[in-house]
Amino acid sequence: MPAARARLADVLPAVPWVLFTAGAVLAWRFKRNNLVVAVGVLALATAAVIVFRAGSPARDVAAILVPLDLAALAWLPERAVFGRQGRRRLALLGVQVVAVALLALPALAALGETLALPIVPTAGGRLGALTQAALAASLFGAVAIAVRFVRAARSEDAGMLWALAATTLALGVRGDDAFVFGWFGAAALVVIVALVESSYGMAYGDELTGLPARRALETELRQLAGRFAIAMVDVDHFKKFNDEHGHPIGDQLLRMVGATLARVGGGGRAFRYGGEEFAIVFPGKVTAEVMPHLESVRTAIERTPFVVRGRDRPRKRPERPSRRGDRRGVGVTVSIGVAATATRVTDPRAVLDAADAALYRAKRGGRNRVSV
Repeated sequence: MPAARARLADVLPAVPWVLFTAGAVLAWRFKRNNLVVAVGVLALATAAVIVFRAGSPARDVAAILVPLDLAALAWLPERAVFGRQGRRRLALLGVQVVAVALLALPALAALGETLALPIVPTAGGRLGALTQAALAASLFGAVAIAVRFVRAARSEDAGMLWALAATTLALGVRGDDAFVFGWFGAAALVVIVALVESSYGMAYGDELTGLPARRALETELRQLAGRFAIAMVDVDHFKKFNDEHGHPIGDQLLRMVGATLARVGGGGRAFRYGGEEFAIVFPGKVTAEVMPHLESVRTAIERTPFVVRGRDRPRKRPERPSRRGDRRGVGVTVSIGVAATATRVTDPRAVLDAADAALYRAKRGGRNRVSV
């Protein structure tokens, strides 16, 4: 047992660096440049813990800067690492590294000690190795990233928030290298997980409607077995709507339809198939069981008022909105075709084709209806 612990102690310091390297390479590969810089911030924080002892001015200032950097990266737009804006961010990070290193000099020790003074007078003035200023910076950074996550619901923001929590714990540890490297390794790992989840969402999700995209549907079809039903949904007269109102309004319409289809009952899962077409998969269901749910979403879309705002609508909401009729409701309907497995038809692709054929029968029959 002591030998195993000794081997673990030898290996553990290398774990964060391996994960930092993997995270930086993956973030670079998937063009998540803010995460590339974030991994660099975490690596520099790890180096600060290794080089500077707990309670030193340099480490205290590093503990203040790290959460602020992560919060800023969560809000800053993506820019090429070596583009103009990217170089400015790297230069600012370099300035921070130099400042932290200078605070390790005896001549600037008084300045570092001033930064470590407690904000609120207490007996120790610290929580573990963290100063009150570092705790305040960590709290501010966590709130800023959390607000960003609530507004954008991005996986990378969630990863940044957890990475900040792990880094704060690592910086707050006094003298236990196992915990320090363990928390920094955890910080790197959550960034990698967030990156993979974000990349998966881009590949398998539809950015416009928030529904799973066609690639996700293909994966779902390969996993179907036994009995199931598939419905194909098409927005009626969508090309004419786009020509009349423009593509931005058409996108709003697709979002509304997608949001309604996402609430379909019966265990159905909606997908964006492409253009104005959607698909709904009902595992373990037959046609008779899914018809009420399809009629329900068709009726909901028909009854949902879709308001087209006037082209002269001001960008900023006026104090007293005009009631001159600068907005008008437009009727929206969808046609739906549905098919299910049968004795001779069990292949998911064949069922999908049958549902597509039923959709065209619905459109030829007058639209705004469900055909089997």
